Order: sequence, then structure tokens, then C-alpha cells
Amino acid sequence: MAIVEKGFDFTETGNDLVDQGNAANITAAQNTTEPSIAFTCTNNNTSQTEDALYQNGDTWETWGVPTGATVNSVAAVWTDRTADASRLTSHSVVLDIVQGDGTTTCLVAPLDSKTLSLTVTGVFASNTGSTISVGAGSQASTQAVRLLASYTLVTPGGKAPSTDWRLGDVDLTIDYTEVGGTSRRIFIVL
Repeated sequence: MAIVEKGFDFTETGNDLVDQGNAANITAAQNTTEPSIAFTCTNNNTSQTEDALYQNGDTWETWGVPTGATVNSVAAVWTDRTADASRLTSHSVVLDIVQGDGTTTCLVAPLDSKTLSLTVTGVFASNTGSTISVGAGSQASTQAVRLLASYTLVTPGGKAPSTDWRLGDVDLTIDYTEVGGTSRRIFIVL
């Protein structure tokens, strides 16, 4: 078993998740004071989902898988914290790996999902997802891949809320089979 580590620092502009603008009242942006992606909302009576995608142009090979290998599965360990939950009814996140188009999933199920805490926390909590198989159409080492975070929140009517949820480190373990048939694992830090 071989392990390769790759780090992505959310304080660097080229290594962030980009707000897709699909939710009018939720913003996803880099938080450079605390390396993370912050999903924020200050609008009341909101029930929306905002997607944030890692930069386009990567492949399984860019993430360390050898040329010609077949990618079998992916697992994630990731951190998060609720920084502000004023007048927040509920919120949740789904992490996934999608193809270059930003919508077609590479996995047979989401990488991980979590109903998030309504309690403000000062430190990042660690989360461990299950090992998820890669779909047959996305196993080639040349497949374009992007990390996707889909954040959903619900706020009540009345007084405007102030919400702030942060996605910290995302560490992926990618299992693959080399052209000769040997399975390997690669550890990637996003």
C-alpha cells in the first residue's frame, strides 16, 4: 500500500471552493483568517442550497493516481464548525466528487453528508465518511474530478439571521488498481 499526501491550503486563491451562485441568499467564500470556506447568510425566510466547487481542470492523475490506473473508491476525513447560528432553523452539508461539468457525480453515493450543529463552536470538529465506490464511468485515471460541497440552510421569517458555517480540511483516501493489477491507496489533503 502506497500513500501520497497532497495539501490544499484554503488561504491560497487557487486552492479554494468557488461559489456557484445557485442560491440567491447564501454565499460561499474563502475565509483567510481561518483557512476554510465560509457559507454565510443574512436573509430571513430562506430555504436554499448553495454549491461550492473546487477548481476545474484536475483529474484523478492530478490528485496522485498513476496514469492508466483504475480508481476503485474514495473516503474522506474532514473538519467543520458552526461559527454563527443566529436565528438558524437547520443546516446540512453534502460532500461529493463530481466530474468536470460540476454536476455529474463520480461516486455511487455522496462522499459524506451531515446534519450540522446549531451550536456555535470555537474549534473545528473532525468527521469521517465511509468508503464510497467510484462509478464505472468515472474510474479512468484521466477522468476530470472536482470536490463539491452542497450547503443547505433554513432560516425563519421575521428578524434577519446571521449564519456562518465553515468547511475546513478535507482529506481524501483514494483506492486504485494499477495497470498491472496492484491496489494502492493515496491520501490527499484538500
